[in-house]
Amino acid sequence: MYKAPGITGSLLVFALAACSGDSTTATDATTDGGSTGGETTAGTTAGTVETTAGPATGGSTGETGGATEMTVGTSSGSVTTGATEGATTAGATTEGATTEGATTAGATETGGETEGDGWALPACDEIGGAPGFGFGPDEGATITPSPEPLPPGKTYTHGLAALEAPGVLVMEHAATVYRSTDAGCGWETLGVIDWTPTFITAGVDEHAWIWSDNASTLVHVDGATLEPLISPVANIKGLGADPDDAMRIRIGDGSGGLQESPNGGALWMKIGTPAPVGVLNYRAAFDPADLDHALFGGAQVGFYVTFDGGGQWQQSTFVGAEDHVINGFDAVVSAADGDVVWALGLDITDADADPDFTGRRLYRSEDGGLSFTPVVQQGAPNNDVILTNGTRIVAHPDDADILYFVFGTCFSGYGTNLYRYDAGDDSLTWHNHPYADFGQLAVSPADPTFLYVGIDGDDNPQCP
Repeated sequence: MYKAPGITGSLLVFALAACSGDSTTATDATTDGGSTGGETTAGTTAGTVETTAGPATGGSTGETGGATEMTVGTSSGSVTTGATEGATTAGATTEGATTEGATTAGATETGGETEGDGWALPACDEIGGAPGFGFGPDEGATITPSPEPLPPGKTYTHGLAALEAPGVLVMEHAATVYRSTDAGCGWETLGVIDWTPTFITAGVDEHAWIWSDNASTLVHVDGATLEPLISPVANIKGLGADPDDAMRIRIGDGSGGLQESPNGGALWMKIGTPAPVGVLNYRAAFDPADLDHALFGGAQVGFYVTFDGGGQWQQSTFVGAEDHVINGFDAVVSAADGDVVWALGLDITDADADPDFTGRRLYRSEDGGLSFTPVVQQGAPNNDVILTNGTRIVAHPDDADILYFVFGTCFSGYGTNLYRYDAGDDSLTWHNHPYADFGQLAVSPADPTFLYVGIDGDDNPQCP
């Protein structure tokens, strides 16, 4: 049986519920981006195969933090509940975004390795120039955090992306945008944006787009320049970039529709017809290799998928739950294989039938999103798996069988679980790290086992 160090089962149940914010029932849905809080509890692990503990260091040093590793089977049967901390956003603007020059902080060189299109691993022992960032080999078994102090209060690194240009990463932490040109060793400040929980979509070369989760912040990153844009909608649900055209992008909007810009976001036009996801809809996901392939999630309707840019939408089915009512929170299309789609959802029918089950599951599709099979659920035998309505899910860019996801909380120093699910052998492993949370993950183009993490800050004294 596994429990986080220093936390009893009953204490963790109380603690995680206490820090989760407003609770929701299984049937609750929100128009504020699908990051709703739900009341959950954590249980113990059944079927544990291996436990390995390592030393842990504080997140404010440049040293490597240790982790606790767990290996278990995949989910089935009855489940317990888990902790959630949700966040919703209101509309925001991009007024006042600025571009500032800054020097890039260097670091001790250790010799990087280069693969692919000129990308190399970071040649440094210490990160400089930006807070809220870390990296580590072995798929995040250990993390080297930035020694830069985090801003006071609760802060987030929701936006983090490795760009196509060799060595270039872009990150947003606490409304400040940073760029690294040496694979994450040193960072320069690009400017400040109107903050909402943001994501960053990488485009061609050094282009990227910062967009808000269910609000209107929209910023074009072109090298070291930030270009604030006027969003055509008040609530962006997702953004995709054309891999063959540096200035062609699409967004999903609050009506379930798709809009396209041929010039990087200056002008927009509606395309296709809206997906019938209703007014309580969540996130739109685009195939990174084909913008015509997109999915839209909604409350009580699961997901709708299009393969022709919104010309036609088909409702996804769920294996073994064809007649169930399901909330479709988020989806991500594999860059390695567009037929593979991962999704996060809540099965309301199952949750209503079992008051001890949150209904939250991760799903996998091998037909582009037409049908989904459950692969991980919150509960036995994976009682240490904690899913929320806004769990970050990140598909491995080179291996369509691998998905990463995260849960973190400050309470009682619980820390952050970084999970790795492998559909190839139906296995789930994770590492526990001494940080408040990882707001986002990115995989190095030089080495798919090397992860970049956005580290959230929280000066709550209970934080690890």
